[in-house]
Amino acid sequence: MIESTHNVRATLKIILNIYMDLSKKYFEGADAILHKEYSFDEDNFIKIIKFYYDRAAEKTKIPKSEESGDFIDNVLIIYLILIIEVTREKYYSELIVKFVFLFREYLNIFGWDFKKSLFEYGLNDNYKLNGEYCQKNNCEDVPELVNDFISVFLQLDPSFTNSNLREMTDICQNFCNWLVINELTCFKLSKIEA
Repeated sequence: MIESTHNVRATLKIILNIYMDLSKKYFEGADAILHKEYSFDEDNFIKIIKFYYDRAAEKTKIPKSEESGDFIDNVLIIYLILIIEVTREKYYSELIVKFVFLFREYLNIFGWDFKKSLFEYGLNDNYKLNGEYCQKNNCEDVPELVNDFISVFLQLDPSFTNSNLREMTDICQNFCNWLVINELTCFKLSKIEA
């Protein structure tokens, strides 16, 4: 739990600034790598950051149930707040926000395909494409998608990683372990292929 309103707001300002810079870099201009048509609502994450900023006086808690909003977007914000609060080094803050930015885009692009494949194999009975993946799903299946994020998605363009693939892999492992510790998934990561 985070106690200080000032610290939460300062952290959220850092997150918002880095996130918006990444959004401009990857979505805008002639050399944009990602295309907005893949994203249902590219501004949703910024809205959630502002929501937490406005409520920073309340204690920031890790969501525990669907009723309290343990959707991926909310969990990613809480993770960012907690990890940046203890990191405070600019390089790692930027790297962690970059991981969340790219991982969120990956999930929104390929997450529904994963759910559909589970449904087709009879392993999931509630597949229904109904909006942005990270707004509609919890973190239960996130560790299942991490290997493809590292070994395929990040390899699409070298500017995604800029020679920091090892650090991105470490952050993925940290995030998945954090999900297990906080009972947001029961899937443990055995090994990530970088």
